[in-house]
Amino acid sequence: MKLKIKPIVNGLFHATITQEGFEATAIGHTKDEAAKKALEWLKREIEISYKAEISAIENDDNDLEDIEDTFDADEQKLYSGEFLNGEVWEGLEEEVQRLAMQVAKVALKATLYYAVRGSIGGVFF
Repeated sequence: MKLKIKPIVNGLFHATITQEGFEATAIGHTKDEAAKKALEWLKREIEISYKAEISAIENDDNDLEDIEDTFDADEQKLYSGEFLNGEVWEGLEEEVQRLAMQVAKVALKATLYYAVRGSIGGVFF
């Protein structure tokens, strides 16, 4: 903890306290009063930061629990066979075949493109 006390006008003192990334300043009529006020502000700042971190952790835990519950429900559907009977699987075989043909066409075009490009490049160089 680092404490700086500086005199300012009319007998007032300015105190600044820093502690691990936290900083608080206060003004008092005496050095002790300024330091005490700065300590109180530092305490409040640390408490607020702590409460915010705890709240964020609790929210993350709640979100994680919700995700786990959803995952468990989906996993249960998968094991019960309920997942396989859904509308998603209707016509899936035709869709897979269509996509496989598109992939094959793209692969063939790419192969031919690079083969032609390579042979033309070989002629000129």
